[in-house]
Amino acid sequence: MIFIHYSNNYYNKFLSSLTSKYCRFYSSGQKNTYLPSLPIFTKLLKHAETQSLQKPVIVDVKSNTSHSYQNLVSDVSSFRNKLLKGSFNQNLNEKCVAFLCPNGYDYVVSQWSIWSVGGIAVPLCTTHPQSELLYVLKDSQASTVITHPDFYDKIKSVTKDAGIDDLILVGDKKEKYSDFDGINYKAPSLIPMEESRKALIIYTSGTTGKPKGVVSTHSNIKAQVSSLIEAWRWSDKDRILHVLPLHHLHGILNVRYSKLTVDLICRRFIYLT
Repeated sequence: MIFIHYSNNYYNKFLSSLTSKYCRFYSSGQKNTYLPSLPIFTKLLKHAETQSLQKPVIVDVKSNTSHSYQNLVSDVSSFRNKLLKGSFNQNLNEKCVAFLCPNGYDYVVSQWSIWSVGGIAVPLCTTHPQSELLYVLKDSQASTVITHPDFYDKIKSVTKDAGIDDLILVGDKKEKYSDFDGINYKAPSLIPMEESRKALIIYTSGTTGKPKGVVSTHSNIKAQVSSLIEAWRWSDKDRILHVLPLHHLHGILNVRYSKLTVDLICRRFIYLT
């Protein structure tokens, strides 16, 4: 996993000029520690404790990988530590973190890690031009951007133009999020976090003007997911091929979040957006 940091002082400006050739690698040796007591994480931990290590929750077709609940818990809690950057403060206090990832496992880890540190997740559209990405970054006042190697060249200059200090690169095939070996699973502890916290900003299409950021709290998300599970009659016997875009509410909550709650497998075909 690669962390690239920009800052306004002279020294780090000099360092940032070298990032095209050199990147700072951080080891993932930190053990799992904490996750917040939000509904998504209490459900996630419950499934990780009760489901088989071999049972996949996400099948990422493009990367030809499958990931268990235990993988997901370990990777989110490990990446959480990276987002906190060793801070004694255990949350981001609703700072916005934008992320630009393909529709796969890295997307899920990025978004849920943002939630795990009390940040507001701002998903970016992978097909938007740089001008629209810049608008969203400035309008949301994002403090950090997470991106995948597929979009690094596209977002690098946009991040700097937006005056954002941190650009974090995830999805490097040579680097794992955590040290979980697929066998020795250790559950993190839960810490309190209010459901009233802001969780997500989804931008409208901007048909009649500039796109508007619509804010959802964790409580909003919980209510919507509960109503969808009842209306669609989800069960743990269901399977879903997920081809919806993940910068709109339907793909994020109605399918991906709902399926976690009822423990169904999501087969994510990430060539379509």
